[in-house]
Amino acid sequence: MSPLKISTAIAAAVFFAHASFAATVLTDSNGTTVAAQTADGNAVQLNEGDEILAGTDLHLSKDQSVTVSTDTGMNVVADQGAKVKVSNDDDGVPLFEVALGEVRAFLSPTEPKPAVPAPRLRVTTPGAVVGVRGTDFVVNSAQGGTDVHTLEGTVEVAGSREDLKAGRTTPLGQGEGVEGVHAGAPMVKKTFNRDEFMNRFNKRHPQLAKLHARAETRRARFKGALREPRQQNFKNWQEHRQQMRARRQQSAQHFLKAHPVAAKWRERKKNLRNEKQK
Repeated sequence: MSPLKISTAIAAAVFFAHASFAATVLTDSNGTTVAAQTADGNAVQLNEGDEILAGTDLHLSKDQSVTVSTDTGMNVVADQGAKVKVSNDDDGVPLFEVALGEVRAFLSPTEPKPAVPAPRLRVTTPGAVVGVRGTDFVVNSAQGGTDVHTLEGTVEVAGSREDLKAGRTTPLGQGEGVEGVHAGAPMVKKTFNRDEFMNRFNKRHPQLAKLHARAETRRARFKGALREPRQQNFKNWQEHRQQMRARRQQSAQHFLKAHPVAAKWRERKKNLRNEKQK
């Protein structure tokens, strides 16, 4: 991987798998590390190429940002002092425990959307649990409670992981959200203006806006990379079809020249068909 050069913030891209929980860290060109703490309490500094184990806490300073990409196709971005623990739930679904801060999660640019979405990600805060099947949303964990805003798709919000797995959830579609949620408190669904919300979010998190813009650029390039082969394949299929039609016509002409009786019978059959049509 080549270093990601950002002048005002640190960017790290973390990729981990369910089985090994391994991660590859990408820091900026000056070699600044990302502070973390493993499950056994050891403080570590994440450099480019380091692995992250299950239960590792990421502690971001005010000038750092991080992107975590799961093997289920979700990207999670956080910055400005966010405290996030990366792990897996009991059923193997990637689990992000956001103790403090605001994070945004969205489907990877190169990940196809299945007809029947499977659970891709769960995000927990002290006040709520969010279940994700492939969408774009923002979670903010603060002392005043948890805010969840859905930018695209649908997320399921519950008071606990047990409620989420049991289906006792509040679905939030595009342009819907809940604010100030506390554990055990009722959730009041509200609508919001996506453009206005994103303008405020991007002002609070300019670095996350840059990271997401890069992801959208990769998405457009990936779609273009898929579209070009499909167009070329369709063109090749049309050319092949035309060639096969020409070969069949040429073979038929050769056959009729070699078999004059068959040619006369074919001509007679054609004349009878024309007379019936009249």
